[in-house]
Amino acid sequence: KNFNDNQLFDIVFFYFPHTGIPNIKENESILSNQQLLINFFISVQNIIPDKGYVQVALGSGHPYDKWNILHLIQEQNLNSNSKLKLYSITRLDKTIYNGYVHCPTIGEGPIVEVIDRDPLVYTFQLEEEGPLETF
Repeated sequence: KNFNDNQLFDIVFFYFPHTGIPNIKENESILSNQQLLINFFISVQNIIPDKGYVQVALGSGHPYDKWNILHLIQEQNLNSNSKLKLYSITRLDKTIYNGYVHCPTIGEGPIVEVIDRDPLVYTFQLEEEGPLETF
């Protein structure tokens, strides 16, 4: 199907984003992935309607917790007329992704299955107006 410039999507998924900078370069990797998420949150608001949803799946634990996704949303909302409000945080249903494994960037360390990383799915809802939920 072809999409036009005015097409809106009820939900957008961004699962396991990563810029490719190895996690062993911790500060550089964290900052680049935070910027990736900020740019995504800004741009995704152009393709979802009011009350539309965005899901982002991230690994949990180090280094993903240092990406501070909830803080990034708060900061982005302070600089925008639109608001992405936290709707839910759930564990990834691993049965949907049978066989998926977490592959470290540039071969650092052993391959760890996603089941051991306890990935989280953050769901946000776009609200044009209204109070910002505190985290």
